[in-house]
Amino acid sequence: MTKTRGAIAPPPPPLPTPVLITGAVIYVNALNGTGTGLTFTTSDILRYDQTTGGWSFFFDGSDVGITAGLDGFLLESDGSLLLSLSLDATLPGFGAVDDADIVRFTPTSLGPTTAGSFAMVLDGSDVGLGAIGSENIDAIGRTPAGDLLVSVAGGFSASGVSGSGEDIFRFTPTSLGDETAGAWSLYFDGSDLALDTSANEDIDGFWVDPASGTLYLSSVDFFSAGVGFGGDRNDLYACAPGTLGENTTCTLGLFWDAGSHGLSGGNVRGFTLIPAQGVTGAQAIAPAGQALHLPLIAAP
Repeated sequence: MTKTRGAIAPPPPPLPTPVLITGAVIYVNALNGTGTGLTFTTSDILRYDQTTGGWSFFFDGSDVGITAGLDGFLLESDGSLLLSLSLDATLPGFGAVDDADIVRFTPTSLGPTTAGSFAMVLDGSDVGLGAIGSENIDAIGRTPAGDLLVSVAGGFSASGVSGSGEDIFRFTPTSLGDETAGAWSLYFDGSDLALDTSANEDIDGFWVDPASGTLYLSSVDFFSAGVGFGGDRNDLYACAPGTLGENTTCTLGLFWDAGSHGLSGGNVRGFTLIPAQGVTGAQAIAPAGQALHLPLIAAP
């Protein structure tokens, strides 16, 4: 008897290989750590130049009233900063900010003497965040198309979308600022990469390369993603996505180990990468006397 067989499904296309940017300037918010030659807190942002191996002070949060610490930040192309705080606080000259909010800081000066003004970008309570204590935004980014992305410190539930700290969510706004409105969707499902076996694997920092779409990620502590790939709280790793959303697939690779480049014993909590050719103006100038030039040690 002859059996009739259905068409054989073609094999899935191969996943892309991460093409990592080189010579980047890395902006880092960190918890503790020594070896940079700088004294800093969780309210500050440091600058590391991959080309020179030098650390410098980029943003002093205490100068502008941020004392509870930063959770997430993104350096925008216009030089402003998107910020999320670790705890609810009141910012001088601005007012109350929740840990589920995002504010924009427009600087007039940066470095050891930081000054500027704040404006509301995303009021989390307007779009379903903050109802549960774990919806503290702890990482901020943008898609290559410019849509706002966030990750939270624990569970996420807003506008019919749910997830956890290993996920990244896209916000599509109809309005921003004090009257925020829009819709949420799942952008990156960390559980598809097995980043859901412990709270240590939660994402606490990410950046998306606008040119390639590659995601650069950091985790709270020791993590294991995929088969035979893992790292610790000082590592930045890359995901070259095949698919995103409910079915996230990617090829993983290690990008940078902060512990091998001067930030020993700390935890990279938030970061932004700027390719060397894209660093201009005040971003390109290390404050006088603040840089410590270290030998560039290749990550193991």
